Amino acid sequence: MNKMQIYKYYSVSDEIFVKIYKGHYRKGSILPAINKLAKELDTSPETIRKALYVLVDFKILTKSKNAFFITNDISSIEEYKESYIKKFKNMYEEAIQKFEK
Repeated sequence: MNKMQIYKYYSVSDEIFVKIYKGHYRKGSILPAINKLAKELDTSPETIRKALYVLVDFKILTKSKNAFFITNDISSIEEYKESYIKKFKNMYEEAIQKFEK
């Protein structure tokens, strides 16, 4: 797996997270099938699958026994949003520091 593939599924997980946060998928709702998401986001089903598992790891989604991915409660989503924003703020600050030295 190359770096671009790794980046791709993290990028896709970010896209899905933003849709969840903005209410495109409501709390407790089942996400569309992997193939449908792949078409919507113009990527492969494998990239979608990996992206969904990233969100499972961060407790944004739960995987049901029937292989559906379901959105979790708003507190998990809010907590992840804060860490998501913090990550990018830190990256921004590190980039600025590189140019100041």
